[in-house]
Amino acid sequence: MKSKMKTPLIPTSLSLAIAMATPLITQASEAELLQLEEVVVTARKITESVQDIPVAVNVFDSQTAKDLNINDVQGMVEFTPGATFASSFPGEQRLSIRGVSSGDGSASGGAGVLMMIDEEVIARDFMYSAAAFDISRVEVLRGPQGTTYGRNAAGGVVHVISSLPTAENEFYTKVNVGNYDLIETEAVINGPLTENLLGRVAFYSQQQEGYNEDATTGKSVDDSDSQAVRGTLLFEASDDVEIILRGNWSKDNKDNPAPRKLRDNQADDAFAPLILTEVSDDPWEVSNSDNLFYDREIWGLSATVNWSTEHFDLTSITTYRSGEDEARVDLFGSPLDIVVQNSFNDAYTYSQEVRLNGLLEDAGIQWLAGLYYLHENHEREETREIFTNDPAFTALEMEVVQRFNQQNQGDSYGLFGELSYDITDQTAISAGLRYSYDKKDYDVVHEIVSFIPGLNVSTLLASNFMDDPTTPVVGDTDESWSSVTGKISLTHQFNEDSNIYFTVGNGTKSGGFNPEPANLEALTTPYDEEKVLSMELGFKSELLDRRLRLNAAIFDSSYEDIQTVGFLSSGTSIVENAGEATIRGFEADFMWLLTENFTLVGSYANYDAEYDKRMDDELGDLSGEKLEEVPDWSGHIGAIYEHHLANDDRLRLRVDYRSRSDVIGLRDADVGDLDRPGKDIFNASLGWLSADETWEVIAWGENLGNQAEILVSGPSGVGNVSRVTYGAPLTFGVSVAYHLK
Repeated sequence: MKSKMKTPLIPTSLSLAIAMATPLITQASEAELLQLEEVVVTARKITESVQDIPVAVNVFDSQTAKDLNINDVQGMVEFTPGATFASSFPGEQRLSIRGVSSGDGSASGGAGVLMMIDEEVIARDFMYSAAAFDISRVEVLRGPQGTTYGRNAAGGVVHVISSLPTAENEFYTKVNVGNYDLIETEAVINGPLTENLLGRVAFYSQQQEGYNEDATTGKSVDDSDSQAVRGTLLFEASDDVEIILRGNWSKDNKDNPAPRKLRDNQADDAFAPLILTEVSDDPWEVSNSDNLFYDREIWGLSATVNWSTEHFDLTSITTYRSGEDEARVDLFGSPLDIVVQNSFNDAYTYSQEVRLNGLLEDAGIQWLAGLYYLHENHEREETREIFTNDPAFTALEMEVVQRFNQQNQGDSYGLFGELSYDITDQTAISAGLRYSYDKKDYDVVHEIVSFIPGLNVSTLLASNFMDDPTTPVVGDTDESWSSVTGKISLTHQFNEDSNIYFTVGNGTKSGGFNPEPANLEALTTPYDEEKVLSMELGFKSELLDRRLRLNAAIFDSSYEDIQTVGFLSSGTSIVENAGEATIRGFEADFMWLLTENFTLVGSYANYDAEYDKRMDDELGDLSGEKLEEVPDWSGHIGAIYEHHLANDDRLRLRVDYRSRSDVIGLRDADVGDLDRPGKDIFNASLGWLSADETWEVIAWGENLGNQAEILVSGPSGVGNVSRVTYGAPLTFGVSVAYHLK
């Protein structure tokens, strides 16, 4: 498609023009100076250099994904300054940027951080972490972004952008094998189907034995099996119109999806003698219930139409996504089946976005306007079995089965726009505005399905869940929320290689309803929207003849009506607007081309995040305390060395180190703050690329120090004992790729 615009809206040629974050050598002058290659992004829905926009952006490219053997969003976010992704399995995920977190996993929960794939909003948490394969890049935007995106984004955006079809016949395949019986395969077929129609099909598969093993039998307990496929058609209907059709499907299966270990924080409690004592100090040797599993299937369709005229570009994006998952998880982490959760999610979303953008070059004006609509339907069924399968407990009349079903139907509308004006050749101002409207219809059933009747321990336990355990809480309710948010930025270009910007913007996260109401009042009482107001001062530069790219930002955010997730002594969760906080931080990232063959990359973030106001029925007054899941500091540094052999083959060595401070994973009234201690993680890879770029072999290793990193801290619940889930130990392997054009 031949666009008449100076800055076209995601043109066909973008997939060929994207510059990788890994530096290449360019000829900028007759002196052949070494320079970093330009990184082009679509963070503001137009193609522009990442150095020119008043937004803090990290770009994660396909080469880095190969070097570090990363194939999911969680691994990529770990290399973003100030971002965290706490997840033990796809049904339990918590993404956070600058202290603003995504949803709580319930049917009516919203998202403070926007997850997107190919401009589609992934509205439900359990659909987040499908495999990221055949990607062009991942853009991570920090801070409120609602004036250019369909849905509001209070904390930031994570946007996965897959590769588009090209006019070249292409075949790519990769086989990756590693310890724990890893077998991972990827294949891509690309090329023209007719004169005006291009096609691309990508396939991904992974099987792996679990990292955790049963402490008694020695057998692995968390084996995984995943498959995914994506098909893309690009039709050039005319010189001015292109149509992109996408279809995708993925399936994941995992045994014992969240293996749990006893944490060394047991308090004195009447149940303490009944709590299982760990039989192994090894973080990856567990004693959990049997017959645990996680199954997930997701599929989606989308159609994007780009129409370019002399005066404006029009983009229409239509999407449909459906997903379901089923899980049986041992919440307590004991073969005694003390607390076992069965859950089922079934959701679908439909969205329609229409955008117009234009450029009045003579007037120095660039503009964008858009409309967005999202309909979502999410049904969640959940049953918690407490003391159900052990004869010793049932004989004591301690059996409790808690069941709650939620169904939420939501409609979200957005009207957004942004206008940029060049005040002078060096100074520009941009302003954006957004109107958001969300309506949710919510139905819930919460009941104690089975407990041994009479005045016994069961009744006492059940009273922790409901005001009257003999009467189910059944009802429906609805609520709507609306807001006006905006952003204004001032940018000054000192020279062609450095600029400074100042941005003030705000965003919201929609309200919702409690997933486990103890009574009708709790069912019909919604929690309000979260609100974030952020001020940011940023500096972007390319120094030393464009061999050093150095970007930095400081920000100050006011965070109000925080939707806090708390836990009763039983482990039942409650959501309420119980907090106000101030989050201040400094972020920096760099890329330094030291020589033709040697490059350093790195990032650092330092945060001061504490509650200005936070009251909790169980925890008391937390004002002045640190926010959960926000590190005081985090950092990453990597070294890349390329060596050209005599026959023009290339060797590529990459070593990366990342670390962060301790974070408060969870607060618990019985055992106090549950930290996720910081760890020092080293990764490395050594690759060989043939001179004709047909063959590539990469030997890789992750977590070379075999650090036991806690991914999730669970509430204490029965017995005042907390359980944790650890991340992967040392893993290593070799990938072999064949690329034919």
